[in-house]
Amino acid sequence: MRKKVSVEISNRTRQYIVIKANIEKLIKEILEYLNFSGDLELSLALVGNRTIRALNKKFRNVDKFTDVISFPFECNSQEKVTGEIVICPYVAEARARKIGNTFSNYFEFLLIHSILHLFGFSHDKEEDKTSMEALEDDIFKKVEKRSFIKKEGFR
Repeated sequence: MRKKVSVEISNRTRQYIVIKANIEKLIKEILEYLNFSGDLELSLALVGNRTIRALNKKFRNVDKFTDVISFPFECNSQEKVTGEIVICPYVAEARARKIGNTFSNYFEFLLIHSILHLFGFSHDKEEDKTSMEALEDDIFKKVEKRSFIKKEGFR
């Protein structure tokens, strides 16, 4: 039985509204899929283009925009996982359009992808990448589709 799931969301964008209850449901579904019953402490920040680029440069030494960065702080695969996920919805929405996906589905994929990083999954080596992508696809197919984020003024 899961001990504690804590999700803090900081939205530093002006255009986007986060649907926290749906994000929490998705996270619980991912944890069930991973058979994780420990504590999860997660911070999710939505930021603008300049912030994500600065974080990418500072922590990954890559001077360009990205859609998501994960910061795992503690990972004991069955006891406790803590970390922060930073998503730039402006970049994510543009990438979703570019690949012909919906923004909501792409945002869901980013959450799945980044939570797997918090659990120690990586895509640095080809065999790790193949394994992580298969896991992402499997989780994506099994979780309920719902809306996680919307633009302000969108009805």
